[in-house]
Amino acid sequence: MTGVYQAAGNAATTRTATGESIGQGFVSPSGANGKLSGEGYFGRAVEGTGVAWGLLAVFLFTVVLSFAYYRAAWAAPTRTYSGDIGDPEQIMWFLGWIPYAILHGHNPLVTNYGLYPSGANVMWNTSVILPSILVSPVTLAFGPIAAFNVLVVSAPVFTACTAYLAFVRYVRSKVAAVVGAVAFGFCPFLVYQQLGHQQLSLLALLPLTFLLMDELFVRQRWRFFVTGVLLGVVAACQLLTGEEMLTIEAIMGVVGLATLAVLHHRQVREKLPYALKGAATALGAFVVLAAYPLYVQFRGPLRVHSVHPASLYVTDLAGVVQPVGQLVSFRLVPDAWTLHVEPTSYIGIPLLLVVLLTIVFGIRRRPVVALALVMLVVFGLFTLGPRLHLDGHIGFTLPWGWLGLDHRTLVRNILPVRLTVVIDFFVALLLAIFIDMLIAVRKRVAPVAAGAALVGLALVSWIPAAAGTTTPALPSFFTTPLKDRIPAGSVALVSPYVYGSFTETALVWQSASGMRYRMVEGWLIVPGKHEGPPTIASTTLQALEARPVAVTPALRSEMLSYFQANKVDVVIVGPGPGESNQVPFFTTLLRHGPYSTAGGVYVWRVG
Repeated sequence: MTGVYQAAGNAATTRTATGESIGQGFVSPSGANGKLSGEGYFGRAVEGTGVAWGLLAVFLFTVVLSFAYYRAAWAAPTRTYSGDIGDPEQIMWFLGWIPYAILHGHNPLVTNYGLYPSGANVMWNTSVILPSILVSPVTLAFGPIAAFNVLVVSAPVFTACTAYLAFVRYVRSKVAAVVGAVAFGFCPFLVYQQLGHQQLSLLALLPLTFLLMDELFVRQRWRFFVTGVLLGVVAACQLLTGEEMLTIEAIMGVVGLATLAVLHHRQVREKLPYALKGAATALGAFVVLAAYPLYVQFRGPLRVHSVHPASLYVTDLAGVVQPVGQLVSFRLVPDAWTLHVEPTSYIGIPLLLVVLLTIVFGIRRRPVVALALVMLVVFGLFTLGPRLHLDGHIGFTLPWGWLGLDHRTLVRNILPVRLTVVIDFFVALLLAIFIDMLIAVRKRVAPVAAGAALVGLALVSWIPAAAGTTTPALPSFFTTPLKDRIPAGSVALVSPYVYGSFTETALVWQSASGMRYRMVEGWLIVPGKHEGPPTIASTTLQALEARPVAVTPALRSEMLSYFQANKVDVVIVGPGPGESNQVPFFTTLLRHGPYSTAGGVYVWRVG
């Protein structure tokens, strides 16, 4: 591999008439001193035509791969989706709510169509506002399940495309950039979050943020106003896609800038005027676009202070080498429970070797490798959370705990394990650089063959296992004109009742109906329990799922009082556990039968 390093370094340098060394992707114009420059610190300026062809290759290749991987859901894309039970239904609810609110003059950032009458603050939820708007034609035409499937298929495609635009700045070979970009498009983090966390799996904005930060603080070739506006717009779009990811990108930016300032402190003064003007422009553009959503979040109703415990969702150090959810799976360590709590930390031994070799042989000639090394170390420590977890065993306190980040505003709502997205990004970048180094010394058969074999093993180790699918019960009542039998805007008690993260079928029904009615139930992030406080309705319906319940005078009085207090107009019972108990129960309770029994759904009027 010494030959790889030397030849790659030589291939990266040309000479001007004055004898000055000019980097073409690997070194700086000043040679070994690593000076920050527009053309050479992170990479060379690439031709637009070459980039366009590479981008087209990435797009077509990932489209084929994505449709092939998620093909099971596309057998019936309006009824079956790729993902787990639970969180996808919540995403589908927002896919229905956001366009409905906009088209009907409601504020999309607050809602009482779930958990009526109190509702929820949409900005504190995984509401994927911008993606919901972008796929709204699909939602309106084919329903929320089809729109969800479109998001799932498109996430790897657009993530890989923007990763290519970032990576191609740092390598000479378009092939290397393509491979690294596709690897990031199907990285363990994205593939796992596709199961129902679309606010995290839609990663296309992360590479764009990195690219614009490079332009703002390093290259400085564009007008500062253009760079600043673009960065501010991208940040605002990220806010309306996934706020947790925006915070992760902000941390990535702070750590990256601090690293550059330390490694290249002599160039800080030179770069500072452009950077300050561009940063001020970016902040201004962001504030213009994001001021109102942030106002609703922090000054609006139903603000949430803490969502999840940080000590639970962390990286188990053994998960870095133990495959969980990969096609090629084997057990290197005992199967500890911590390996399955958002298992996104896997890198694998082959790819770890690629990273190590790239750092050893590329750090002196390619300054971006030094930045990548720092980012891997810092974010590797952060993902471990407040205390070390190794194969399920809890050890000593780590930097996340020393800094008290699980108690800081905003940062405390980041799950440490989700910082692995930054690791996956830089691992994919180092993979691209490693391939680029091999291509530069392609005449050296032995090291190139060994390196190519290692790259092949690394790529195979990241291939995910077959995507699972879910087919929720979706009666035709909610997808046909039968739904018009429910008065528009009425308040409904729906069974099966939503009282937990795995009982959210009613959210899909409501979204599929075009938000025809409001629900007294839901699974939304609000102060307290996500499903709201227990009520006589929720406890009674849970009991009916297991056994018949007698309608006593006391129970009837409580239920009717609940209906009156919450302005319930209709009761809806669809296919689900306890259906045979609930139909006679509500007929007895309301003293009349359902006025509609079509499409597999029973509907009663109340009062």
